[in-house]
Amino acid sequence: MATIMPASELVRRAAAWLAEQRALYPEKSLAALLDEAGMRFNLNPLDAAALGRLFDPATQEKNDSPSRTAAGARTGGIAVLSGTPVPQGARFPDGSSPSPAAAPVAAPAASL
Repeated sequence: MATIMPASELVRRAAAWLAEQRALYPEKSLAALLDEAGMRFNLNPLDAAALGRLFDPATQEKNDSPSRTAAGARTGGIAVLSGTPVPQGARFPDGSSPSPAAAPVAAPAASL
């Protein structure tokens, strides 16, 4: 009987395998290795694309640029506020817009 494994574990194993293969066979193209990893670890296209961005040197250089900041990075028209992507121009039902400087909402008091 086959063991069921979470998809995240398969992606982790595929990433480790890719790193090992890139060290052992630097002449192999990233596309060929990603195809093989997809078959070996049953990766869906989204996971394979994410691994491709992770191992692509051009993407690494772009992400290491000093213009990116952890708090206010904007990518592709989406602002990342508190870890939640918010489309530019988004509005709440009352017409207000999300603000990066908004104070955190206090947790509700526990009822007795």
